[in-house]
Amino acid sequence: KRCVVLARSASKRKPNYTRTYVNLHTYDITRRRTLSTSDSYNTGSSGEEDTVGSKEFLLGNQFLAQNNKKEAFKYWTSASNQGHLGAMTKLAEQGDVESQYNLGAKYSLDLKTMDHAISWWKKAAESGHVLSQATLGQGYADGTEGFKKNEQESAKWWKKAAESGLSAAQSIIGEYYAWGHGVNRDLSESFQWFKKAAEQGDAAAQRRLGACYCNGVGVDKDVSEGVNWMRKAADQGEVVALNDLGSYYAGNMGEIEPDLAEAFKWYKKSAEAVGVLGQSSLARCYATGAGVEKNLEQAAKWYRKAAEQGSVSAQNALGLYLIGSLDGKERDPIQAVKWFKKAAEQGDASSQLNLARCYEEGLGVEQKKDEAVKWCLKAAERGDLQAQLNVGEFYASGKGVKRNLSEARKWYAKAAQQGDLKALANIGVCWDMEGNAEEAIKCFRKA
Repeated sequence: KRCVVLARSASKRKPNYTRTYVNLHTYDITRRRTLSTSDSYNTGSSGEEDTVGSKEFLLGNQFLAQNNKKEAFKYWTSASNQGHLGAMTKLAEQGDVESQYNLGAKYSLDLKTMDHAISWWKKAAESGHVLSQATLGQGYADGTEGFKKNEQESAKWWKKAAESGLSAAQSIIGEYYAWGHGVNRDLSESFQWFKKAAEQGDAAAQRRLGACYCNGVGVDKDVSEGVNWMRKAADQGEVVALNDLGSYYAGNMGEIEPDLAEAFKWYKKSAEAVGVLGQSSLARCYATGAGVEKNLEQAAKWYRKAAEQGSVSAQNALGLYLIGSLDGKERDPIQAVKWFKKAAEQGDASSQLNLARCYEEGLGVEQKKDEAVKWCLKAAERGDLQAQLNVGEFYASGKGVKRNLSEARKWYAKAAQQGDLKALANIGVCWDMEGNAEEAIKCFRKA
């Protein structure tokens, strides 16, 4: 059985770079059978003779009775390597940090007793055992399997692991400082931790360090240096770095003349490495003919791959393709609604607006004006300009909702605050419908 420690961030916000899960270490715990909590291990009592590793364990006890700790540890280690709970416990109680970590893993994986597991991991972590520190950092970040989510505790243990030199931990604590998770936000400190990890060859940190240089985050802006670090990460197959290089060649960083063919090449590498950002970027290239001949079928193929990985923008784009918005060819409006809804339920305003349109017009779904208003309102509340105009129209006309000119003016005003002059004119119309010519004229003049 393998205890795999994964480094994760507890962030709820989306940073300007995509976080990745980092495989810190795979630690083998070798044994031939799983012990139950009822297995005896302190004495050679009945049943002990059949327990894997019991002979070595009992020999260790005998040597300890003779005050020969060296031989006792030798036999206990042999028994521990076979998964013997008693031997692990003996070694752990003697302060052996590897055994404390192993014992914690055994309580977690085999015995499902997380309070014991956390207790032993803490003992090992406090003695400087880096994997225990990382395990606690992850546990408190996730707040699962017996851990109570605690950003401060998570940051504390990740930092200890980082100070012990673990590159993945350095990358993660760098991210914590970048976003203020469990620590005071400090972009300079974040940069320094990314740099430490990057110099050890951590691909995710190299990409993040590149992003710092390219955006001037925690360091003076230096796109050339940033691209150098992105290349180091890309050379290791880091999928976001591959996509970022595509963005660089597309001219999105403003340092070079766009080379769309080169950008397409990097997007394709990222996409083929199952990078969701790369898949979306490649799909856009095919959809618009950027660096490659326009091909909507290929665009749909890559949008689907990204959509299946959970990309809301790809889900929305795939819906637009299926409903015919990209080329006027309606393909599968029912499936389009499915993808719009997936993205809309995740809070994507564009998808909410598109789903509202489907309900309003009966595209791929039964026509329901009230559902159209519901989804349009969600998009409007997220600041979508067109949705705000649409909600204003719904209230002004009484379609799908009770007519309310005051509410209509409110939503038109929100759109007007975003600079839409048509919204100002619509406010004037609402005033005119209420018989207030003076206010109506003011709005018309502003428009």
